[in-house]
Amino acid sequence: MRGQAFNRLINWLLPVNPYIELARPEHGIIAGIASVSAYIFSGGHNPIVSLSLFISAFAAEAFLFITNDLLNIAEDSINRPNAPLVSGKARRRIAAASSLAFLIASIIPMLILIMLRLISGLPLIVLSIALLLGFYYNWRGKRILVINNLIIAIVTPLTYIYGLTCANPSPNDTNIMLLLFMTSMVATMGREIIKGAIDAVGDSRVGIKTVATELGMRAANEAGLLMTVAAVVISIPLMLASLDASAYIFVVSIIITDIIMIYCMILLIKGNLEGYRRNTLLGMSITLLGLLISALIK
Repeated sequence: MRGQAFNRLINWLLPVNPYIELARPEHGIIAGIASVSAYIFSGGHNPIVSLSLFISAFAAEAFLFITNDLLNIAEDSINRPNAPLVSGKARRRIAAASSLAFLIASIIPMLILIMLRLISGLPLIVLSIALLLGFYYNWRGKRILVINNLIIAIVTPLTYIYGLTCANPSPNDTNIMLLLFMTSMVATMGREIIKGAIDAVGDSRVGIKTVATELGMRAANEAGLLMTVAAVVISIPLMLASLDASAYIFVVSIIITDIIMIYCMILLIKGNLEGYRRNTLLGMSITLLGLLISALIK
């Protein structure tokens, strides 16, 4: 859900600033959209909850990206010499203060909603899980074989569960969001494994263990292919549940995504890893767009 075109748009809209670059606002915007879309799709209609959810998701993403750069300066000095903290464009103390501010900004909206009795305590639990897993990934988890990919695979689609828990969903809406989470998790796992294969040389130099660095490129490609197949299979019950909810646009978006994923499998078999990485991102973006449109017209 993070395209180069979207990144260029954000860079055009926002002034060039090393601290903005650290926060990666494009990721936070997408996380916010995913959370709010899941909330509205699941029956949520309160604009205060929607706004709070967006702010919280955005701030959580910013916190995790800034702490990632703070905790991996040595690694970035090799792989990203022009990164703000490595190049000296951004100061560590200010970056640390910014990360703390974003952490607080991610939690406070949920506490206010709980105090106003607009939500239960469950969304705060989901948020805490995402923050803890993401921070552990930044601190140590990214260097542990499989665990690194698994954490990203869980945290990335957790935005759907975050939005779900802020609403009062029907049983079928709950099933749809859980299936969407599972499908996205498996697809993201496959994509992360292949990204590890693309970055195998750099990862080896900085001590990051991936399937590609430890078991070889062939094993990584096979694992990525298996996860992509599994994601397409899991999407079938997701489509059936969505049909029951008359979410036809969402169903169409899933079908389009599945076609793209099948195309990505062919690219992977042919050894086009970069094409796989780029097009799986496109497929995931189409699914999110379909969810957003379906939520708005539901």
